[in-house]
Amino acid sequence: MAGESFFGLDHPNRRSPQVGNPRRGGGKPSGTIVIHTAECAADLVGADTSAEGVARYLTERTTPGSYHRIVDSDSIVKFAPLGYETWHCRFTNNWSIGISFAVQAHLWATYPPAFVTKILRQGARTTAEAIRDLKKVWGITVPLKRINRKQALAKAPGFIGHGETDPTRRSDPGPAFPWARFLDMVRAELDNPTEEDDDMPTADEIAKAMWNRPIKNRAGKTVTVGKLLQDLHDDVADEVWTRPVTGLDGKKYTIGATVNGIARNAHAAATDAAIARRLAEEAAKGRHLSDEEIARLADEVAARVELITAADVAAQLVITTTPKETP
Repeated sequence: MAGESFFGLDHPNRRSPQVGNPRRGGGKPSGTIVIHTAECAADLVGADTSAEGVARYLTERTTPGSYHRIVDSDSIVKFAPLGYETWHCRFTNNWSIGISFAVQAHLWATYPPAFVTKILRQGARTTAEAIRDLKKVWGITVPLKRINRKQALAKAPGFIGHGETDPTRRSDPGPAFPWARFLDMVRAELDNPTEEDDDMPTADEIAKAMWNRPIKNRAGKTVTVGKLLQDLHDDVADEVWTRPVTGLDGKKYTIGATVNGIARNAHAAATDAAIARRLAEEAAKGRHLSDEEIARLADEVAARVELITAADVAAQLVITTTPKETP
């Protein structure tokens, strides 16, 4: 639309142009919307910059490949106007709209639920906006339903996955893509557009996703990251735990005994620091705690401070003392 900024126009690819205007052969949007995944690593920690990263890649690549819109869990990148042609689906480029999620098609089931909700919402927002523009500019009504390959090739309005249009070469957005949920969210956006929010994945959700991520071990067998780390720990933990070390006092100890000492000292230091901070806060208010109140505070703080367990430290020692080798 007039006055809008489009990444693909603001940063044109000089080596391999990624947008075409007008569309070849006088083509124009028909209301066929093709859903993609960009097959990039999802950015699950901190600000999600995956969509921006995909957009930058499209302006630097040396082969055709681009989309109209790219979304991640907290942003929408408008790469090209809807009236322009992008190179996202070789059989329908001339009339379709390409919307890509900055994730990998085969990992939908492993992503944190909150992350999936957020990225689907971003996709629904930009899709709803595209549907409104298709109606306003070209008079096209896009039904919120999936269409098949034959219908897409006949320029029918509706939704189809990239893999469905090009089944011998592509599989995105993947069999686990939540089509019904996505289309329901598009419908909700058309009825009541939502505001931006901060629904980012929690630390627990990120940890779970990473723990369950598939990876190949040294034998070439696919296991989860959690299983690989557990096997590694089981292989060498006992040897590391009993390994002799020299303490600061010059005496010989095992790593296990040393770790237990570190844990106790760390707990004591954390408890003392928390008590001192609380006393300072009370003093700043002009209030001084009695000995009895200080005693109760010490008990409360000690109970709340998380003890650094020997097992946690041992796990770190296992990782750092194991020869580096690609699984």
